[in-house]
Amino acid sequence: MKATFNPTAKTKFNRSSRKEVKCYFDSYSALIPSNYDKQANAVVDLRLYCTGSVWHCAVWINGNGTHTSGTGSAGGYGYDKQSAAASDAIRNAGFTLSENIAGVGSSAIERAVYAIAEAIGHPEAIIFHAHQ
Repeated sequence: MKATFNPTAKTKFNRSSRKEVKCYFDSYSALIPSNYDKQANAVVDLRLYCTGSVWHCAVWINGNGTHTSGTGSAGGYGYDKQSAAASDAIRNAGFTLSENIAGVGSSAIERAVYAIAEAIGHPEAIIFHAHQ
């Protein structure tokens, strides 16, 4: 999978999509070694929140001169809403992916986060997945 950033794209970030203390939480981060002792920096930080039947996603991308963010959401039934919300947030951050990840599952989210890290010049990134 390949990711492409459009620096002239209009981004969308809705603060109400952040629901850290209100619901289930899932996080995917692309980590790179820091110049500091035994630390890592997240160049891509994608967080998913579920409130009932709606999944919300917020993504922050910061590395090698690229600084952007986006949010998205997906509701309804009968498909993987996590990957659909992630796809929406990634698109709203100004990135396009060579593969459609909406509705296809969590492994697609991991691949997308790595593709974004690679696109901003960090092929050495390690993907870290955490959930609550």
